[in-house]
Amino acid sequence: MPLLREIPDTHYTRTTGALMTRAWGEAARGQTMRSKAVTTAISIAIALLCAAPASAQDWPTPFGPYGHGNFIDVPLEDGRLVPVIQALAYGPPETARAMELDGVREPEVLVTSGARLIALRPDGSTQWTSLPLDIGRVLDPVDLTGDDRAEIVVVGARTGLVVLSGTTGREVFRTDDAELLKVGEVMIRDLDSDQIPDLLALEWACGEPSRGQGRGVAWTLANGTATELFRLEEGTRDFECGRAGVLADLNAAPGPEVVIPGDHYLYLYSTRTGELLERSVDIGAVPVGVATLLPVRSGTERGILFSTNRPVTGSDTRRVGLIARVGQSLDFVWEVPVADPATGQNQVAISPFLDANGDGAT
Repeated sequence: MPLLREIPDTHYTRTTGALMTRAWGEAARGQTMRSKAVTTAISIAIALLCAAPASAQDWPTPFGPYGHGNFIDVPLEDGRLVPVIQALAYGPPETARAMELDGVREPEVLVTSGARLIALRPDGSTQWTSLPLDIGRVLDPVDLTGDDRAEIVVVGARTGLVVLSGTTGREVFRTDDAELLKVGEVMIRDLDSDQIPDLLALEWACGEPSRGQGRGVAWTLANGTATELFRLEEGTRDFECGRAGVLADLNAAPGPEVVIPGDHYLYLYSTRTGELLERSVDIGAVPVGVATLLPVRSGTERGILFSTNRPVTGSDTRRVGLIARVGQSLDFVWEVPVADPATGQNQVAISPFLDANGDGAT
């Protein structure tokens, strides 16, 4: 069952109206317009762009894609906006995204407002409103139950995660706070070979004794029933936070492995049993919460583009490199330091190909 694709025309807006005039759009072509939220009766303007989905990366909001603040940037590079949708909200709108939720080809608009999610039909009427939620981030819609309709994964700002039906907004699944108090990395992939994506969530907290050190749990929601597939072997990493992780096939075992950075190593766990399979050689100090992992492949060779390319107070650990199998071990195939951000060369690894040293070559 293929993942449901997010509609490319997804940008974030916080506005009280009148953003739809073409004259304004033309005047602001290639620029960014800001608007302030002052009322709970909101007008949502979704910019319909001809560019690929990746173009959204060119328009970062000042508070992150799900951040909170008084202003948010509205991209107007092509000067075209759809008619404004009027809707009653529970507070200033946090985000608005166009996405397919109910299996019908016309996209809905999903609004984060107050502590609720609101799904709006294309005509502006309300399809559903969720119960109050702890909303930290909302993942892209995906069919987790196998009914050809999307579910929405809501990761809490303080506690757990909730899966909602994209059609009705009703709760499909909720993690137990005794299992995962706060969720870090969330990975979605078919882990049991039934052609339906599954859910793997890592514990954010660093070695929380009441829930086990380095906890991670995978579930299948096939047919709408949550069943645990496996949990990661606990107490096996030198750094127990689950703030970063990725699924990648780095050994001869069937299926991908769960790859998680520790304090000095990368750790590989089985997606069949959750047991620790191996760890890399010592890759040097990995600061808390700044590692970026990106699976890459060249022919039959597979690896991880690894970056700690964010400055850490009191240390200079910005670097990027490719970790792959070297002989029998996982080690750096190559590694380069990243220059001081003042030179404009400090880049986070978001692609297998990047200019790491600023010489104009990838």
